[in-house]
Amino acid sequence: MKCETIFYLANKTSLCKKALETETEKLRVTLGACHFATEPKKLGEHLITALKSNNIVFVIGGLGSNYGNISAEKVFSKALGNNLPSEIYKLKNPISSHKGYVIRKDGQIIVLLPDEPTEISEIFRCGLSDYFKSAVNK
Repeated sequence: MKCETIFYLANKTSLCKKALETETEKLRVTLGACHFATEPKKLGEHLITALKSNNIVFVIGGLGSNYGNISAEKVFSKALGNNLPSEIYKLKNPISSHKGYVIRKDGQIIVLLPDEPTEISEIFRCGLSDYFKSAVNK
């Protein structure tokens, strides 16, 4: 599976990237390009471009933030063409209140993760790995 990563208002990017690489390697998912965004417009541009050529896009960090009057939710709805996703799945994070999400639409998956490396690993351990294994077989 092809995938890319977007860091959005994220901290600890190199540590998060390493945690993500470790977890996706176990699933035989190879991470492609990494992008960085510090405003919703750039996040949206990266999402739209990444979804044109990838099955999976990871977005790490900043999702609870509002930038001006534009929320991350508005950015995702525009990137998905203002269509409702076929599935939204809330990910378990047993070590923090920061949740992750999976948004699935037409065979493409956007995974939203917090910008804490240990939390990324825990989210994979507590269900995201199983989700990917079943999603590949759908």
